[in-house]
Amino acid sequence: MLSKSEIQFFRNLRDRKTRQEHKLFMAEGEKLVEDLIDSGLKVRDILFTSKYEGRLKLHATAREIKEPEMERITAFRTPSPICAVFEFTEAAEKSSFIPQDEWILALDGISDPGNLGTLLRSAEWFGIFKVVCSADTVDIYNPKCVQASMGSVGRVKTLYTDLSAYLQSIPGFVPILGADMVGQDIYSTHLPSTGILVLGSEGKGLSPDVSKKIKTWISIPRNHKGSRPESLNVAIAGSILISQLCSKQKA
Repeated sequence: MLSKSEIQFFRNLRDRKTRQEHKLFMAEGEKLVEDLIDSGLKVRDILFTSKYEGRLKLHATAREIKEPEMERITAFRTPSPICAVFEFTEAAEKSSFIPQDEWILALDGISDPGNLGTLLRSAEWFGIFKVVCSADTVDIYNPKCVQASMGSVGRVKTLYTDLSAYLQSIPGFVPILGADMVGQDIYSTHLPSTGILVLGSEGKGLSPDVSKKIKTWISIPRNHKGSRPESLNVAIAGSILISQLCSKQKA
């Protein structure tokens, strides 16, 4: 059984301010919790209900709670029978975010946590393990982002900073690519094997200050003249671009 103060604290982990203050976040679901533990993140609490029969109930930090308590602390409409509270990953050093024979993903004003989580997952899948986020990008430890990342949030290094200043500090020889509808066709243009890919929000695109730092604009062309969508979802577009860039890295 949880105390009232514990229930309130776990509920408050939905809020960025509380997460930042305590350097803790919550993950829900057996597979996600297992992935984050296997990633090396330190787990503070594992909470499960009588419906859960998996091996995590034997973990040293695990304790059983009542289903109504789980319903009160979950961030989702349908709660999982197990959740866990983890410590943040160790803060990344800014100096490590200068590309060294690798691609780095930079995100400008991404506001949807599901999109951010999917981008982290795609980045890891294709071999990108460093992501730079503008200060106004949604928190990677937002419950929906954690869920969508499927564990990548624990394995991909992230840096929140002034994105324009970060790009300004990058050596001039490093390619900086920006995604835009009027950019060069990614399938027919010559692409570098390393650099920084910058993605903006669907509604606003890249901010003016960040746009000034872009050296090459790239785009994903429509494959059919009769297609009606105005644009691609940023997570889908980002995944396609990351796939193409990383395939060039192997060539």
